[in-house]
Amino acid sequence: MRKIARYAYIAVAWLALAGFLGTIYMAGMAVFANRSYWEIHKAFGYAVGYIVPITIVLGLLAWIPRRLTAWLVTLLLFYMFHTTLPELKQDLPWIAALHPVSAVILVWIGLTHARRAGKLLLERPAAGVAPTPIESASQP
Repeated sequence: MRKIARYAYIAVAWLALAGFLGTIYMAGMAVFANRSYWEIHKAFGYAVGYIVPITIVLGLLAWIPRRLTAWLVTLLLFYMFHTTLPELKQDLPWIAALHPVSAVILVWIGLTHARRAGKLLLERPAAGVAPTPIESASQP
């Protein structure tokens, strides 16, 4: 079960990254093609937010290491920060204007998280190194 959860965790981490990139693309479509894409951008951005809790559940099932948990928590908190920026448009427009910049940072966090997830969860222990209890329990 843990091995399946680890593969699912990695897949969902990459799916979240694809969702972040798709949301940025929708914003670009709204700017350069048709303003109606703003609503799609907004809806798609909030829909991507449902992926992160799925990642948390999979992380618990996969027994992810602490350093990967830190990246996941960072991703969740930064996503929450990112989605609140447009709400500041009326009162603090100079802060709300950081929304596109925070999207780039969110993609970087998502990419780093997905890459580290693949590396940490799929790496084999080196020869002569005793596996941790988590690693030995996940091996058949």
